[in-house]
Amino acid sequence: MTEGGLFTKRQVVAIYGRISTPETLEGDVVDIAVMAGMQDKETILGMAVVGGLTIGEYLNQQNKQQETSPDQSQRDQAEENQETVTRYMSEGEAEETKRTGEVPNYGKDGKPRPTHVTEDAPTNSASEAQEKYEIEKPTHRVTVPKDRATNVGPAPDGRPTTSGGGSQSATPDPIPVEPNEVQELED
Repeated sequence: MTEGGLFTKRQVVAIYGRISTPETLEGDVVDIAVMAGMQDKETILGMAVVGGLTIGEYLNQQNKQQETSPDQSQRDQAEENQETVTRYMSEGEAEETKRTGEVPNYGKDGKPRPTHVTEDAPTNSASEAQEKYEIEKPTHRVTVPKDRATNVGPAPDGRPTTSGGGSQSATPDPIPVEPNEVQELED
């Protein structure tokens, strides 16, 4: 410490080395560093490195991720609580979904069509989905919160379940999705 109880720049940098989380840095250590005579918070945050990023870059990245994508545990919890709908699809439909940000409500020919969905717990097995839902073997699935699929009603054939035991519904509307919700299936 310097006279008057302030930390030197070297001492503040040494403190950074003992920080276990960036959140700790964001609070107390920034205040200490400011008291040490450093000019501003941005300069302080720019000095320390976490995972190859400065603390400032790391915190900005974390804030952006929290704003743009739902937490994985929230997605898992929603799937477990059956508060979702799932669409099984081909690789071409998956690419179109990623490109547009929506499960399309039109066929390969560009003509409108109902989009079949299920409220069953999702599977990552292409073979299981094929058998359960009486569809061509899918390569991908999209599982989203149920409230994103609007105007969901009976499937066009009127059956609430398939012969494989899968529940089925349909919507005439496109379904908004996040890119990370398009999941490749196994087998």
